Amino acid sequence: MSTQPSPQLSPEDYLEWEAQSGVKHEYIHGQVSAMARASDAHVTLALNLATLLRPTVRQRGCPLYMSDMKVRLEQRNCFYYPDLLVTCDPRDQQTPLYKSFPCLVIEVLSPSTEAFLWVWQAYSPPEDWVEFKSIGWQGHISGIYEDVSLEL
Repeated sequence: MSTQPSPQLSPEDYLEWEAQSGVKHEYIHGQVSAMARASDAHVTLALNLATLLRPTVRQRGCPLYMSDMKVRLEQRNCFYYPDLLVTCDPRDQQTPLYKSFPCLVIEVLSPSTEAFLWVWQAYSPPEDWVEFKSIGWQGHISGIYEDVSLEL
């Protein structure tokens, strides 16, 4: 995310302004920051996860959103764009520009997002299974990382 200063905005003003913007911005405590562009590995990881999770969330009747749907954390006074989110809460049907009650939020970490509110779990062999209990999904890490070239 950009670190350039921006004028203080109310959540309502941010939503109105963001709807007109050609660039995605995140909102934290009244400050707006343009989002950084994603790498090939980042986009491929998010796509793999969405592809793997979609059948499970469809069976549950829950929408799965990728990268262009905001999450609102009202208690923290912020809006951000996670890489994936799932919400099964009917209250989220009332807000077409953001969701406030996700049951799963996934962020493919990058230097600009790794310090932001995440509880993270590291996996390494032989732990090759991942489980997202909130939606009842299990899968192999190899499926998540298929076709991903990591920079070392």
